[in-house]
Amino acid sequence: MCGRYFIEEDDPLIAEMLARIASGPENARLAECKRGEVFPTNVVPALADGPRLMQWGFARYNGGGKVINARSETAMEKSMFSKAMRERRCLLPASWYYEWQLVGNAKKQKHEIFLPEGGPLMMAGVFRQERGLSLPVFVILTREAAPGVAHLHDRMPVILSGGAQREWLSSHCDIPAVLESAVQNLTCVPARPTA
Repeated sequence: MCGRYFIEEDDPLIAEMLARIASGPENARLAECKRGEVFPTNVVPALADGPRLMQWGFARYNGGGKVINARSETAMEKSMFSKAMRERRCLLPASWYYEWQLVGNAKKQKHEIFLPEGGPLMMAGVFRQERGLSLPVFVILTREAAPGVAHLHDRMPVILSGGAQREWLSSHCDIPAVLESAVQNLTCVPARPTA
């Protein structure tokens, strides 16, 4: 669940975030920022205390790869995520995210999942600073899939709307209430062929 997403840089909100990053101290790192299809470990725009760059994936304690998602239902109880849940929440803008569905015996069909009214999805995440890295790293919070996308996967990102987005980034966030208010209405279509 949510192992890839897409950033359309001509989306007004994302373009504004990139412009604000370009005018700040992370300007020199902007060339590393991924647009188009985003994969784990990519550097992307995020919203925390303003727009900034972050890298996708917490390092595992045993050094065996990256953790890219956290279950919203248990993140407060897990030592890897609990401090970040309390103190370092962020939003990750995406034009859509991808999910795959098995078709026949071996072929998987890629799907795009997005808001029916358009505009970027704002996925809830948490971040931390890791030793030896100059950019913070993040994970995307997941939840049980909404009815319209459950046929593709049983999990989906926690997607927040306007008021919930502001609350998520506030220092006095009612975390359970915000998670409960996550967006339910999504549209999915087979992915467009890429060039």
